[in-house]
Amino acid sequence: MDKPTEGEVNAQKRKKLVLISMLLIAGLIGAICLLRFSFRWRLPISGIITAVVEKGDIENTLNASGEILPEFKQIITIPINASIQKVLLDAGNRVK
Repeated sequence: MDKPTEGEVNAQKRKKLVLISMLLIAGLIGAICLLRFSFRWRLPISGIITAVVEKGDIENTLNASGEILPEFKQIITIPINASIQKVLLDAGNRVK
């Protein structure tokens, strides 16, 4: 019966190690590719809207209801002759 020599045993171990490492690297690359494709955006090109931005004032109104409460009260003195022309609501009034 023939016995394998030491060199043949080492060559078989090396081939097995190279094969296993190549399979692991290929599996890792495949897993990374699958992961990248699973996270791709599913947005069609027709769903993207672009526009030119212009500078300007923003004016917007907001309907709200609640009670106006001052954070603090303070008397304002003015060194010139002035008078309050119109008071719309008093403090504590409900607004709609």
